[in-house]
Amino acid sequence: MAADAYAPSAGVVVSGNSALDDSSIVNTDAEGTGWIIKVKLEDSSAIKKLMNREQYDKFVEEESH
Repeated sequence: MAADAYAPSAGVVVSGNSALDDSSIVNTDAEGTGWIIKVKLEDSSAIKKLMNREQYDKFVEEESH
C-alpha cells in the first residue's frame, strides 16, 4: 500500500529505510527502527513550530471528543 506523506517543512530526502521493504516494523516500532525517511530541512527553525509529544497527545485527545 502506498500513501502520500506530508511534512511540516520543505526539505530534501537524504535517506530511506530499506528495512521497511520486507517488514511491517513501521507498525510496531515507528519511533525506533521503523523510521521511514531522513530529511535535510531547508529551514531548521521550522522544528520550533512543531508540537512535542505531550502537546500532540493532548491535541489527539481533544480532537477525538
